Amino acid sequence: MVAFNNDYIEPLIVNNLEIRLAKNEKEVLACQKLRYEHFIKEYIEEGSKGDNNNGVNPTDSESARLGIDKDQFDDYCAHLIIIDKNLGEDPEKNIIATYRLMRKEQAKMIGRFYSETEFNIDKIKDMDCEILELGRATVHRDYRNNITLKLLWEGIAEFVYTYNIKYMFGTASFHGVNEKEYSEELAFIYHYCKMPKDLMVYALTEDARKMDLIDKDKLDTKKTLLKLPTVIKGYLRTGGCTFADTAFIDFPFGCIDVFVFFDTSKVNDKYLKLFSKLDKS
Repeated sequence: MVAFNNDYIEPLIVNNLEIRLAKNEKEVLACQKLRYEHFIKEYIEEGSKGDNNNGVNPTDSESARLGIDKDQFDDYCAHLIIIDKNLGEDPEKNIIATYRLMRKEQAKMIGRFYSETEFNIDKIKDMDCEILELGRATVHRDYRNNITLKLLWEGIAEFVYTYNIKYMFGTASFHGVNEKEYSEELAFIYHYCKMPKDLMVYALTEDARKMDLIDKDKLDTKKTLLKLPTVIKGYLRTGGCTFADTAFIDFPFGCIDVFVFFDTSKVNDKYLKLFSKLDKS
């Protein structure tokens, strides 16, 4: 394992819940176990049916057999966690949510961001400002509510404030690998939520897919907006979120990934309070 990531944010405590970064390998291991149980296994069960994954099963790996979700990026990332202090001291029992965060500094150490396994992001990497990749968002099924999501955003906001993050990015997913099943949703993102041209990224290789599957004037925008995955609707509510205009088919996970780009300077008033610390005493 490489030297442990030393990023730091001021911990936030709300009642019995504490939001901070993982401090040691034991807590990171607990995050990896949480991700496996409440992200990987659920995703495969819900999203990968029959031949959707080209015969590849993410649960059929050395780390999966150990009951963890781990990859080469984990050692370089900061791991945002929410701890339920009522559940004792054992990280494997008290960590109820996690988000993986990687700054440009850490990406240079490993040679790339995780998103670069699916998208060309050279234009974003070349910007002379601090950027942050978000990934592996996981919440224990018993804590999937607005309070937990708000606390995760507060933790991210604290990180953004601490490291002067200008842009954030990552991927969001649709279950299944047939883009035609999501033609309306993908077209909505393409026509109404597209990234600026000068920063546009594009999906890699033969697994790239076009998103303009329906003409703009044929979309029922209100109906389509309601059909978007919850996480994407949440991103759009911030006012600072746009997307790449091509998608990537992730066959091992049986999903369609879209690239999410977030300008922290363009969030709406509700989220601005988090990112500017206006509500801090």
